[in-house]
Amino acid sequence: MRNLILTLFLLLGTAVSTAGVPATQLTETDAIRWDTSLSLPQLDGTPNIGIAGAFSGRVDGKLLIAGGANFPDRTPEANGEKRYHRDLYIYDASRGWQVIRDALPAPRAYGISVTLPEGVLCIGGCDASECTDQVSLLTLDGDRPRFTPWPSLPRPLANAAGALVGHRIYVAGGIEQVGGEPPPPATSSCSISTTADADGRNCRRGPGRPGRLR
Repeated sequence: MRNLILTLFLLLGTAVSTAGVPATQLTETDAIRWDTSLSLPQLDGTPNIGIAGAFSGRVDGKLLIAGGANFPDRTPEANGEKRYHRDLYIYDASRGWQVIRDALPAPRAYGISVTLPEGVLCIGGCDASECTDQVSLLTLDGDRPRFTPWPSLPRPLANAAGALVGHRIYVAGGIEQVGGEPPPPATSSCSISTTADADGRNCRRGPGRPGRLR
């Protein structure tokens, strides 16, 4: 009898807690669907294992994925060596994938990428030995990539967060050097104007982030 009363109490509590909460019916648009049709193409006849930390965005309706890093020979658990890449993947819905090998000026990953009306802005990043302060706008001239330099960041930066708000890109967090135990985190923030002329696009320093370093 005691167990019956406890069961009824729990059922009643559940009914009360959900009363008045409208049920949400997922539509075809809301439902999550996984699709592997856009998996990265083979490289030199070898299946693509994927890349991490790549720059990505859209230019003229095409998806661009640039740079990135992976462990092509062995996994980290097997003491594999991480490699940084310069390749550019271009996906056009009407033509499929195109791969331009060594398109980036240097191997780079773990930067910030922001899609702008004129191209994809690639901010900071790193390779195996150092972080970079470089900022460049990735555009396409036909199928040829072009990298237009923008003013550099106040200091080298990788693994940072970035977001476009209005006409400014806000950059915060990340690390300023590769290595160390652990790499020292960045404490400052800055923002980049997307509408100013070339001289006004410097990353303007902002306040330090509150809370613990991360």
